[in-house]
Amino acid sequence: MLDPNRLVINHKIESVKILPPKGENPIELYGAITEQAVALAEISNPTADRTLCMAVTSPYYNTEDGSPTSWSAAVDSITSSANENGEKRLFFISAGNVFSAELANNDYPDILPAVLGLMLSTQTKH
Repeated sequence: MLDPNRLVINHKIESVKILPPKGENPIELYGAITEQAVALAEISNPTADRTLCMAVTSPYYNTEDGSPTSWSAAVDSITSSANENGEKRLFFISAGNVFSAELANNDYPDILPAVLGLMLSTQTKH
């Protein structure tokens, strides 16, 4: 490091493995596994302020029309504290299981052009 001053890092990283040693998890358990992973992290360190991140997707769990799944319902429950004591959580989720063609061919809200426009305008300002 070029700076001789002491560097203070005020955050930590936690990790919970959700994939089995071999094979794959049953699709119908994705939501329950996600809920258990969040609970495990919170039980291990209950006083930590945390932001959640799930960087996994599944091409097998696509509803083809953007309708909700038990997995998305579990994430909604985790973030809204629907089944908890009122503590809401911030959860960053990869969205690799929705394809542009699917959004173009159904009644899903037409937000893609607005999002892309915002991304382009942000990139051109820098």
